[in-house]
Amino acid sequence: MITHKYPDVTLLLQGPMIDGRLDAMDHMGYYRILFGHIVISTYTEHINAALGFREWCANWGIQLVEQSINMPVTRNDGRIYYHTATTLKGLHAVTTPYVMKHRLDEKYWGLEQLVEKFNSDTLKMVCGTTVFGPKSYRLYHAADHLFIARTDLLLESWTKTWVDLQSGIMEGNHNENPVAPNQGAPEITFTKNYIRSLGHDPTPEQHDQLMCQFIDFVNNKYLWPFTIRENGHGSVYTTVQDLGPSRNKFETMQDMLEWNWDH
Repeated sequence: MITHKYPDVTLLLQGPMIDGRLDAMDHMGYYRILFGHIVISTYTEHINAALGFREWCANWGIQLVEQSINMPVTRNDGRIYYHTATTLKGLHAVTTPYVMKHRLDEKYWGLEQLVEKFNSDTLKMVCGTTVFGPKSYRLYHAADHLFIARTDLLLESWTKTWVDLQSGIMEGNHNENPVAPNQGAPEITFTKNYIRSLGHDPTPEQHDQLMCQFIDFVNNKYLWPFTIRENGHGSVYTTVQDLGPSRNKFETMQDMLEWNWDH
């Protein structure tokens, strides 16, 4: 019998497969050492296009959750509708108290660092740094590619997001120096709803306190070898150098609060 390092943490892999491929296939042996329960939440059409994928999941003991990609869509800035649908469906399949999520078209190593940081304060959501926005960029802009948190808090916050999306409601990019004030931001929406699930109101005035109290991160440079995608920019990162010097500077939440986005 395999003894998993983190039996109380489920790994949830969500979203689309790229060209019928799962990037994390070559990391699955490592993932299996860490996590006793692994869930993949993706689209039926993508599963059917990937020859032998169902059998591969069965062989690895992976729970496969699926839904059609042809779903009725309301608000979808940054593809938030699809992201929320697959993540929420996957969360409903999680039976452990904690869950780590990353996108199905990505892979990481060194995930123990996120778990250990999270274990020091399980009220926090601990993220990687892909799309983690510093304060000078946008308020309440934690990362949504990779994170670990309590399952119940994620279910509450992502259910609120799902309900809001049905009415076309989404958090915007509002701060003192807005980048796109009329565009919704998935990362801001998820971050604010996570903080709301803890009973707090994420106002601009409370930003620094609440972000430091409930959000933390591990810089992606410590999670190599990885494959990280920023689909909005068409970018794929496979080396630490790909991340660029500015991204590699972030070590603490204080760095995120103080860094000048313009320089």
